[in-house]
Amino acid sequence: MNDCVVLAAPGGNPAPVAALVWALARQRGLRATRVSLVLYDSAQRYLGQELLGSAEPLTQLREVLGDPELAALELRTVTLASGEPLEEDLDPAACLAFAEVLWQAARSLQASTDLPVVFALLGGRRRSLTVDMALAFQLLARPQDLLLDLRYRPKDAERPTTRFFFPEQTTAARVPSGRGGPCLEAHQVELGLVDVPAPRLRRLLGDESLASFTGAIQAGEQAALTGPAPRLEIHILQREVWLGQARVRCSRDQIVWLVHLASARLAPGGEGWVPVDDTSGLAKILDHCLDIWKCPPNELSDGYDLGPHADAERPQRLRPIRSRLRAALRRGLAGHPHRDLVVPEQRKLGGCSRERLLIPANHLHIVPPIQAPDNEP
Repeated sequence: MNDCVVLAAPGGNPAPVAALVWALARQRGLRATRVSLVLYDSAQRYLGQELLGSAEPLTQLREVLGDPELAALELRTVTLASGEPLEEDLDPAACLAFAEVLWQAARSLQASTDLPVVFALLGGRRRSLTVDMALAFQLLARPQDLLLDLRYRPKDAERPTTRFFFPEQTTAARVPSGRGGPCLEAHQVELGLVDVPAPRLRRLLGDESLASFTGAIQAGEQAALTGPAPRLEIHILQREVWLGQARVRCSRDQIVWLVHLASARLAPGGEGWVPVDDTSGLAKILDHCLDIWKCPPNELSDGYDLGPHADAERPQRLRPIRSRLRAALRRGLAGHPHRDLVVPEQRKLGGCSRERLLIPANHLHIVPPIQAPDNEP
């Protein structure tokens, strides 16, 4: 039996979690070592009452399969920006909050193991959960990962009122049918796993676009509209920006800021955001550019005066440089389908104004490159 890990977002009935672990073992030869569950508020309560309650179906499942360490649970409850637990995903903000937690749970599983991650469709009547899981699979799935749907026969077995767990359950095996008819017996229930075909789009987006659900959706939409991004080259000496075959000439002031943004985009593990009043990172970029141009700092505008007395004024001094850079790129790349990947995006995050480039890092090149310090990898 091969090991795997499971990601699921149970709907109103958490009982299918045990049924899924059973079906993976009996029908696919897959031992679910870990099960990561993303839960809205009442789903967490049902989990405690049913799956972890007096009947202890998980304990019984481990006994039936002869594996006391099977299916270690990892629980993630979704909360809103207000701190309140999520109960309904009826509005876009709540739906996005759930999708983001699910996204981060999937990324965490993939980062922690090379084992297959089973993206399980257990949302039941909460069809939005099924959509969230399918989207996460399409955008994150590696070659070894699986998207599986759990099916019941008869259908009554999946109703929340049946509290069904798995066919070989010994204690509390008789459960109401949900229609007032005879009780169902556990051994009468048939389970099946269905492989759901879905495109794996991870390679189209690039790993740098996968840090957040929102970022991946934006990158996916951009890729669908424009096709793969061309190569972006920033030539410091010539003060030229090349996007594929399109060329834009920039001033020295503008090139320094653009290289600053590009360097942040190339840094591993981040999303490329640069505070507009950043000093420490900008000083390194400035030295690099001045060395290439063989010119003293006073040949640039006073926006690059990095002395301590300029700290409070730096955002105002850099603002016209940043504004002219955006104008030059918009004008020089007018009509280009990938222009929005190069014109810096602006946003206020954590009370601080920031900018970044959206182009994937593997399509971005600085010539000559910025050398990392000796103590950095």
